[in-house]
Amino acid sequence: MLNRQVKYFTLFLLATRTTLNEDYVNDVLGISAVLVNDLKQRRQKDYVFNWEKILASQGDTGVKLQYTHSRLCSLKKNSGIASIPPSSAINFSSLIEEEAINLVRHLLRFEEIILRCHDELEPCILVAYLFQLCNFVSVALRALQVKSQPANVAEARLLLFICAKNVLAEGMRILGLTPLEEM
Repeated sequence: MLNRQVKYFTLFLLATRTTLNEDYVNDVLGISAVLVNDLKQRRQKDYVFNWEKILASQGDTGVKLQYTHSRLCSLKKNSGIASIPPSSAINFSSLIEEEAINLVRHLLRFEEIILRCHDELEPCILVAYLFQLCNFVSVALRALQVKSQPANVAEARLLLFICAKNVLAEGMRILGLTPLEEM
């Protein structure tokens, strides 16, 4: 049974498009899957190590964090915006959609989450925050198109997504993960 799950996970990893060294990407994804599975549990709680959960391609896994980060990197590269002006030059009043506001509110909680993790000595708080961030990003990506938008709207949305990418990457680094830019 374990061999079948490892084979499925390997096929999943190989099916992802990458221009990077496939072995490197596979190693990072595997390490992310195991680390996140361990860190999403409370320290005081016993749990059963389950390869099926760790190697799942869906749900709250390390692969989900990596996929969201690489998707945001891809958005930045393929946005059609050559260079983003300084944030002081961007008109953020165009970010009026509920998805944008929810994402901004969630990003603003990052410092609070880090302090709470420190106070409670529970990395699972940060892991849960990052999974929620991935969910907000996913909803926002569907609703807030960047390409083919007026320049002021596209720049504001792209900067919002770049901020989400930066927060996600920093949270992943705090957990000991290496954020992938491509998968």
